[in-house]
Amino acid sequence: MWVYEAISTWFVIGAVYTIALQLTMAALAVGGNLHLRDHHGALRPGQLHHLTATNRPPGVSIVVPAHNEGPVIVPTVRALLASDYRDLEIVVVDDGSTDGTLAHLVEAFHLAPVAPPPPGLAGLTTATVRGHYLPLGDVRLRVISKDAGGCKADAVNAGINAATRPLLLVVDGDGLLDRRAISLAVAAFTEGGRDVVAAGGTILPINDCVVEGTTVSDARVPRSFLAACQLLEYLRAFVIGRTGLARAGAVTLVSGAFGLFRTGTVRAVGGYTVGHLGEDLDITLRLLRHHRLAHPGSSPRVVQVPEAILWTEVPATWSVLARQRVRWHRGLVQALQEHSDLVGRPRWGAIGMVGMPQLVLFELFAPLIQGVGMLTMVLVVGLGVFDPVLGAALIATVMTAGLVATVTAIWAEERNLRQYLSTRDLLRLLAVAVAEQVVYLPVTVLWRLKATFMRGPAVWGEMTRSGFGPATAPAPAPATATP
Repeated sequence: MWVYEAISTWFVIGAVYTIALQLTMAALAVGGNLHLRDHHGALRPGQLHHLTATNRPPGVSIVVPAHNEGPVIVPTVRALLASDYRDLEIVVVDDGSTDGTLAHLVEAFHLAPVAPPPPGLAGLTTATVRGHYLPLGDVRLRVISKDAGGCKADAVNAGINAATRPLLLVVDGDGLLDRRAISLAVAAFTEGGRDVVAAGGTILPINDCVVEGTTVSDARVPRSFLAACQLLEYLRAFVIGRTGLARAGAVTLVSGAFGLFRTGTVRAVGGYTVGHLGEDLDITLRLLRHHRLAHPGSSPRVVQVPEAILWTEVPATWSVLARQRVRWHRGLVQALQEHSDLVGRPRWGAIGMVGMPQLVLFELFAPLIQGVGMLTMVLVVGLGVFDPVLGAALIATVMTAGLVATVTAIWAEERNLRQYLSTRDLLRLLAVAVAEQVVYLPVTVLWRLKATFMRGPAVWGEMTRSGFGPATAPAPAPATATP
């Protein structure tokens, strides 16, 4: 019967597609490990030392957009101030927070309202700025208070307007940055030459880790199954996925949680796109496009620095994670629609021939093909329309391919980053890797499938922060900044 044949065909298509996806991850893992071998992080401090010995290292403006980050914003800023990189300024943008984020900053850093600086070079339009604040002590910190812009991009643009250094680092307001991360990223960025338009690092969950001061002293696999699954995703994405793409010069995305750029170039492209759900993918693609057009014949690229680590709190509930993943996938769809002319075009080099097709085939189409594949798998089992031995073999092959990519990512982390050292943590990661394919991955596929067909205005969801250190009690409401 044709119905049974159609079900069987889709089952096979879904299985073959998933195997192809995992084989692609395996190829990226090989490239990623070769990249890690050739660009080991131990070499970069030496490169930076050489840079500082021969020329003053470029200054870095760190922009920290913060909306309702009260429980975590103070340790986040303290971690940035503890960086081993000397020439930096920190611009925290309080984006209309209602949880006392600004009050926490005022009390912790003894901020006082000051007259706003002259209009920035960028002149990017943002929601109304309420005031500027400087500490009585460390002059490297500036805090901007503004009306809520409705999205992260608006807050980042306000920070770009105030930035004064040649390099721009955008980090989330809910993470602890490793003290070496900026030095490692700058060393890789400058080593790559003119064609490097951005540098990214590794994002890891801070959930259940032991934090002492501004440092993660004991990295632990999260106790929550949900958070542990996200750890595996991050290892696959940052340690082998983007690192492998970096070897081919085909990275298309710098995470919004940690991204290093040239300040002047970000201003030249008009800053971040306000209202974009995939603002990090969009800004990366616009910078790559801008460089190629400004320098014909060049090969613009993004460098990935796995050893530059930012620890961040990941969603601990299914509802919050669902909102995050729906937003991410809607951002992907939006960005690919806007930059579709880059896909499969040789004139854009590795970005057009490798990076963009990878996004389309294995990110955009993945939930559609995998979702239909999962549905047909249920029908195949329920209706008995497929040879049970062959069906079981296909399912086992798919799961084994998925495990290979995950185990490779865990191995690469242990070999290069060495954050999770206890045998108990490693065994837990392996156990989660098996359960992830049965429970977690199908759910995320359904979320992304839903996002693919969603229409309507872009909406940013809230995430409740539990914090990773003692919370600072709110101070009284600060005075209005001097005009």
